[in-house]
This record gives sequence, C-alpha cells and structure tokens, in this order.
Amino acid sequence: MRSRPRVGVIDTGGTIGMRETPRGLAPAGPQRVIEHLTSVSRSTAEIVPVALTTAEGVPVEPVDSSDAGPQLWLSIAAAIDRQLDDLDAVIVLHGTDTLAYSAAATAFLLHGLDAPVVFTCSQRPLDFPGSDAVQNLADALALSLFAAVRERHDEVLVVAGGQVLRGTRVTKVEIDDPVLFASPNQAPVGWVAPRGVVLDAGRERAAGPRRAGTSVERRVALVHFFPGISGVAVERQLTDVRGAVLVTFGAGNVPTDPQVLGALRRAADAGTALLSTSQVARGSVDHHRYAAGAVLADIGVVGGGDMTLEAALTKMAVVLGEHDGVAAARLLASDLRGEMTAASSDPQW
Repeated sequence: MRSRPRVGVIDTGGTIGMRETPRGLAPAGPQRVIEHLTSVSRSTAEIVPVALTTAEGVPVEPVDSSDAGPQLWLSIAAAIDRQLDDLDAVIVLHGTDTLAYSAAATAFLLHGLDAPVVFTCSQRPLDFPGSDAVQNLADALALSLFAAVRERHDEVLVVAGGQVLRGTRVTKVEIDDPVLFASPNQAPVGWVAPRGVVLDAGRERAAGPRRAGTSVERRVALVHFFPGISGVAVERQLTDVRGAVLVTFGAGNVPTDPQVLGALRRAADAGTALLSTSQVARGSVDHHRYAAGAVLADIGVVGGGDMTLEAALTKMAVVLGEHDGVAAARLLASDLRGEMTAASSDPQW
C-alpha cells in the first residue's frame, strides 16, 4: 500500500457533475468534482481522474444516465482494469436512474477484482446549495479508503444517503428522497456515518488474474407477465434474441395458457436462455412451489432466486457475451457476485 492512497475517479455523467446552462442541466466534466474531492481528502489521498474510452480509443463523453448502456459498461470495466494497478480504489460518478444496471454490469464484467469500486450519485449538482452531492462524495471517498486500506473489501459497492449496498443488489426506489436505493433481499453491507465507516466482511475474491470482459450480448429481451398476456405477445418478444429475463408472478409462476407455454418451450428448444425473476420486490423464485411454476422448470427456465431485475438483465447480457448453452445456464444459476442467495456459486467466474 502506498503511503498516500490513490483514488481514481470516473465521470460517466449524471446530475452530480452537471452545471446549469441556458437549456437546463448538462454534463460539465469531472474537473469540479476532482477539485472538491482533493479538498475533502485533506492530502490523505491522491485523487486521479480516469478517462473513459471505447475499445477503439475514442473518448467517451459524460451522458445522462438514461443513455448509459452496454457500451458504457464495457468502457467503465476496461478503464478500471487498465488503471487499477496504479490505484487503490475507484469512485464512479453516475446518474441515479440507471446506476443499478451499471453497478451490476461492472461487477459481472470485472473478473478477479482486487480493489474496491464505489458508485455514487446525487439528486442535485455539486454546486447547488444544499446538494446531496457534497455528502455522497465525502462518503464515497471515506468508503473507498476504508475498503482499500482497512478492510480489503474488493468488490463493487454503491453508497448514497449513507448506506452501502452491494453493487449487484441495488434497485432504485425513490425519486426525491435522499435514500434513493434499496437492497430488497439483502441488508446493507455497511454505513458511512459521522463517526466513521462500518462495513461487513467482503466476499472472497474470485480466483484467477484480474481482467475485464470485452463483450455484452445486446439481444436480450424482458418478458413481463401480466394477467391475460397472449402467446402471440410472448412469441414476438422471444423472436431473434439469445436470452430473455421472465418477470413472473410470485414465486416464479406464469399463466398456464398452452399458447404462452408453447412460446416459451419453442424458445428454449431453439437455444434461447431463459431466466426468471419475480415481480415481487422481496422474496425468491422457487419453480417447485406451485404447479404454475413447475412448468417453467420442465421447459428449462433457470430460476433467478432473489435477484433484482437489474442484476438479472445485466448478468444475462454479460454471461451470454462469453458463453452459451450448458455453460451459460450453469453460470446463470450460480451466485457469481453476491447477486443471489443460492446454494451454488462459481468462484472461477
């Protein structure tokens, strides 16, 4: 460990680093945030800007988080992997709307992660009076240093409103409340308070050298079941895709309409990966609890346990970027980054 830890800062965009313009709030670049964090650190850490680029080396400009997607996920993971040998931790600035997707995707894309990566955000720009960015940035810095120096907590985390959540367990639940995020099926892994940081023991690091995934499957669909959904609608959503997340009722149930089940069966037989999650925020998919769920197990749908929708979608996209068939199904059913409470895990991933 260096005498003065180095913390990298990645600015993906979002409200936290925006400024007022004649057309409304717009990204302003990381300089103001870097200056602020340098001041907050009081020389206890060196704050280092980390640039994002595409695979071809083209600079990636900050965006509204509504535009944050697979290409940005790949750029974040690549930048972290490229720079981490010279850093002790990384802070990622992100908009609130899709932060849960980017945090989960980054966790799945980074293999053998050997330093903490902390996502944070705000509802108001840093320069606005009373902005929550001031506290969230201070908390992100404190958490980064604590996780890097004191606890060796080497995984993707999210901090906002003082609570620390695992990056693969986050969902946005508020628009105006300072506590924007929740982790429905797992308690916060820590807190940042005036007296300091409290952080649970980290997960065991995956075996093998650190690397960043280089491919994300874009042909992933979301099938949200509702009363009366037709087999034709399901069939259309499963056309020309490599995988689909099924958002099911309760513990993993779907209508037993023969046309609906037929569409699912044809997709599975064609090699489409199917992963089920529940529409209920708290709880877990169990295909064997009801007959209406057992049919999914018979078809070959992988039960997603207690994963969030954000984790399920990004996990499928990342897994299918590298695998297919039996290997993909095994990984989808396994706990890879603490995203699900499951009996099986894959420490090699």
